[in-house]
Amino acid sequence: MWCVWFSVAPLERLHPQDCAEIYRLGIKENGIYTIQPDLHRPALEVFQIHHTHKTPRQTPAPSSYSASFRDVYSICGSVKSRLYNIKVSVTAQAKCDMETAGGGWTVIQNRQDGSLDFNRTWQEYREGFGSPQGEHWLGNTALYALTSSGQHQLRIELEDWHQQRRHATYNNFKVASEAQRYRLTAREYSGDAGNALSYSKRYNHDGRSFSTADRDHDRYTAGNCGHYYGAGWWFDACLAANLNGRYYRGRYSGVTNGIYWGTWYILTDGRTGERYSFKRVEMKTRPRNFVGTS
Repeated sequence: MWCVWFSVAPLERLHPQDCAEIYRLGIKENGIYTIQPDLHRPALEVFQIHHTHKTPRQTPAPSSYSASFRDVYSICGSVKSRLYNIKVSVTAQAKCDMETAGGGWTVIQNRQDGSLDFNRTWQEYREGFGSPQGEHWLGNTALYALTSSGQHQLRIELEDWHQQRRHATYNNFKVASEAQRYRLTAREYSGDAGNALSYSKRYNHDGRSFSTADRDHDRYTAGNCGHYYGAGWWFDACLAANLNGRYYRGRYSGVTNGIYWGTWYILTDGRTGERYSFKRVEMKTRPRNFVGTS
């Protein structure tokens, strides 16, 4: 059996690319919307051809197939012989923040109550998990799709158990492809939470690959940061920030495996030495040139 493919014209977009586009369409209410980023690459038509003792034949009956979060090669090995139109795009349910700093934000991560375990596999982080109504990770494939063309911002909002709220904004944000291990670009910081993603030469998350317990890409030669801290993240050797850490309700002791931001105004209890975690965290992105309401 062979699988032959060639480029054709891109398929028609069915949904807005991101929350910024939804905003531009005049929808300015917070909510859960369907987005469809990454249609700048062409669609593919796939023929699955079966070899016989005679001339190879193909079944030209057309069908539609969504290749979101899948590899084209796996389709050729798992579907019947016919013509497929494959849409190389990502369709996902996403939470849209249409109010903060002008709106247009696509939420890519949310922590709020500890209801979801973020110690997940590479595949789970790739495809995303949870629900946009609550705690979730949108998915590394979606992050790549959202940021692969144009310039984007990242906004991180943090709230501790003393009702202190601060934020960090990165005016140059990008997540690379899976082949590039979803490498993070997070530069041009502003805000009042501190720049924990570029903390020091040893703990610099900008430019680092994504790691999980089952896929080690960090710079810690003595072990696996994802396994040690129980999270998927852009670890260095190992961290000055980890927003996918374990959810603790206030203080905790032992390994610094909670939700952590190393430039926060208070990190430990001076009396007990216990570490502070966060009550709420939200990560969101939008195009850098987006202009909304102030």
